[in-house]
Amino acid sequence: MNKRILSLALAILAVLSLLTACTGNSQNETTPATTTTTESADQSDADGKPTVEEQLKMLTAYKDTFKHKNFDSANTPEAFYFAITDLDNDGLVEIITSACTGSGLYTESYFFEVHEKGRGINSCNPAQISRDSEPDIIVDHTDCYINEETGEIFYAYSDVIRVSAGESYRSIGWCTFRDNRFVYEAVATESIVESTPIYKSTNDEVITAQDFVDAMDNYFEGYKSTNATFGWTPFVNADGVAASDLPDEELEKLIVASYEAFSSDERFITPNA
Repeated sequence: MNKRILSLALAILAVLSLLTACTGNSQNETTPATTTTTESADQSDADGKPTVEEQLKMLTAYKDTFKHKNFDSANTPEAFYFAITDLDNDGLVEIITSACTGSGLYTESYFFEVHEKGRGINSCNPAQISRDSEPDIIVDHTDCYINEETGEIFYAYSDVIRVSAGESYRSIGWCTFRDNRFVYEAVATESIVESTPIYKSTNDEVITAQDFVDAMDNYFEGYKSTNATFGWTPFVNADGVAASDLPDEELEKLIVASYEAFSSDERFITPNA
């Protein structure tokens, strides 16, 4: 009887040993996979921001971002554009959607920037919200001024509001991309009422027409002056297809072309860290 009990006990121990060995092997197979995933994520963080090429490719996953918030296919679709830029020269590309609509030539723009680790895109709305007087930024090229000590880049802009054939208002100033926000400020204004122009500084002092012309250069005296170009792309192509409805391959070509068109005399300066 004792021998039978002993034999049974030994058999149970053998089975338990076998089960423990199997469980241990299963844990060893799972652990390396988990560790590899963690190490991969850490490595991605250590590598920093994705390359420009990777960023441009990933933008096709955000097709709806290219559609302006006020887009209406039945109402002046030709007024809507998008551009791919790097306004602050930090190595992270931006999507700008802009439209100039209405008889008053009202411009409204929205900004998005790729996350520094490539984890999607961030909305970067203007720091000032003045929908009646936003900069008219849908231009092929503009002057820009660089603070060589800080690397900040200021783009010249003009904003026109037309009230009637004999009354209109224009402001000139600078815009920049700062702390993930599009910031702009007027430097001088022109008012035309009954076809008579009046020029003023931003502190409401009357200035001459030549002062108005020289206002930007005087404001940025001592800054490096250069020129920037932009690759504004119609949101709706010649065939009537919206960019957000294009196949990824076709949209990517437009994205790359727009970014490559964005430049200055010397692609600005060394990207900011």
